[in-house]
Amino acid sequence: QAASPPPLLCGLAWRARKRAVRQLWQRRRRPRQPTPAAATHEGAARAPEMAEVPCAKRARGGAAIRWLRVGARTQHHTITVVVVNMAGVEVVRPTLSMDSTVWDVKRKVSEATGIPAWRQQLLLDAQILSGAGVLADVGLQDGASLSLVVSSGSTVVTASGDGLAKVWCSSTGRCLQTLKGHDDCVRTAVFSPDGGEVLTASHDGTAKLWHARSGACIRTFVGHHGPVNSAMMSSDGASVVTAAGDGSCKIWDRSTAECTQTFLLDGPGARWATFSPDSSLVLAATFGDGAKLWNAATGEHQQSFVHSRSICHASFSADGEFAVTASRDGTAKLWRVASGECLETFPDRGNDWVRSAVLSPDGLSLLTTQYGSAVLWDVRSGDELKVLSPFDEITLAVNSAVFSPSGLAVLATSDDGARLCDLEHSRRCAGAPPGLPDDPEGAAVSFDGHTGPVHWASFAPA
Repeated sequence: QAASPPPLLCGLAWRARKRAVRQLWQRRRRPRQPTPAAATHEGAARAPEMAEVPCAKRARGGAAIRWLRVGARTQHHTITVVVVNMAGVEVVRPTLSMDSTVWDVKRKVSEATGIPAWRQQLLLDAQILSGAGVLADVGLQDGASLSLVVSSGSTVVTASGDGLAKVWCSSTGRCLQTLKGHDDCVRTAVFSPDGGEVLTASHDGTAKLWHARSGACIRTFVGHHGPVNSAMMSSDGASVVTAAGDGSCKIWDRSTAECTQTFLLDGPGARWATFSPDSSLVLAATFGDGAKLWNAATGEHQQSFVHSRSICHASFSADGEFAVTASRDGTAKLWRVASGECLETFPDRGNDWVRSAVLSPDGLSLLTTQYGSAVLWDVRSGDELKVLSPFDEITLAVNSAVFSPSGLAVLATSDDGARLCDLEHSRRCAGAPPGLPDDPEGAAVSFDGHTGPVHWASFAPA
């Protein structure tokens, strides 16, 4: 049997253990000293802020340090930004959480000024901030200054089967002027580059130029032998291009109404024709299977963009490098203008042919229209982003849809009228911005007053 340890050694061990327990207990009761910045790994600049956070006990395993770091982040969970107008005058100074979005800043601006969010653009160092951007991710710091740019967007114009075009206030939906003088359906209506005039195309075989304020007819373009399906103006306002059912497109001098160029088509006619942004090219959508691209000055044919069925609409990107087409085959296509290469096909959704296709001002999104809806697409990936249903009856064909100059709103038309919808937040059509009616369908403003279907609508220039 092993011998027991001497009583003296047992007493020494017991007293050592007791002394160790007492020291441990005293350390646990002692208040924690501020942790050096090097130990926190947060940097010297943050050490004073972290030292101010109280900590009554020392937690095991470094938990106190982690708690102190959380406390420091909590102190900086909000941010104050200063919004100034183009004159440098402060508009609003909201304090928001870092997980708020740019849209929340716009909402504060709307509350202070009454300016709808879809008319606002917020710039940080000349960079336009997306409404969906989170404040923590877009580079904003406490006290950052944002510049507020307000797009005019004050008026829109609609073209209807009742033979009329109307000019409206985009904020209230009030009719400002009725343009009366065509003898048949009005297919398109657009503003001149300076916003002072309106150009219309009609199935009576003519196009007309109107004074937007007075409603007086300034000039009539006569020369087609069939219905005129579209009329568009060049970016400098000097020329007009028309597309007609007589198998031709024509360029006209705006000031004299004289035809300066005629493009003959192989098919039965043209649905649409428009100038490139620099006015050097004309793009026409034909009743055949393709869109044609011509040199506006020489009339030389340069490219053809082909679908399996006829094309309903065609348009350019803001920089003129790309074109998009909408077809009865149910697809929209993105093309490179210089080479004629098809870059992306936006697939058939199975419910209707595509009536129109336009690119957003920044070129990143595509907006197409079909029965009951307008569809927003990501241009880079070809993915469907969202489906907008601005009208009460989903069986109604959405005849056209265009972006506002800021790209924040969509103006859509149907047989039931025209409606303006905000793209930032909505129920069914991206919601109504603050200060505008918020009806159950998410439409911001309705333009009611036509007695026939509305075929086209467009914004006044920014």
